[in-house]
Amino acid sequence: MVTGGTGGIGQTVCRTLAARGSAVALTYRSDAGAAQRLVADLTAAGVRAVADPVDLTDQRAVTRHVTSVQERFGAIHTVVHAAGPHVPMVHLSTVSPARYAAQLDQEATAFFTLVHAALPALRSSAGCVVAVTTAATSRFPVRDGLSSGTKGAVEALVRALERVPWIMRVGCGRSLLCLIATT
Repeated sequence: MVTGGTGGIGQTVCRTLAARGSAVALTYRSDAGAAQRLVADLTAAGVRAVADPVDLTDQRAVTRHVTSVQERFGAIHTVVHAAGPHVPMVHLSTVSPARYAAQLDQEATAFFTLVHAALPALRSSAGCVVAVTTAATSRFPVRDGLSSGTKGAVEALVRALERVPWIMRVGCGRSLLCLIATT
């Protein structure tokens, strides 16, 4: 499962998973055309692939999607969270609290909602979660406060999830954070 499958990183992840023999279920926010083209490419290469529009901040929609993926594919072994809202490069001092809250919701709440829905499936398959974040959490660009703060919240959630007894950390970097669910 790849969220944000139509973005640059998401498409690359989808193609890499497919090239390594995985079926691919991807989500997208609004670019149905890009999703359909990617699914067509993957299917033409002999890979089972589907794309669904999912609002990752909607718990019911995410739970329905995870259940649907399990029903269509049998199991979920990997969840890659590559989704995220557009990040305008502006000084944080010019961002309203409401704009920051919306960005945080689309980043951290979306990630938590996804992981919350997917963990039972990942636990049964001993699968893993990968969160794509940003180098801006450690080297702060002047006009990237929206990204560093909200992706930093995703990284904090990953660190908190590492403390769950049946989750083991397998890798951590400034652009990718990984968890593996164990039985």
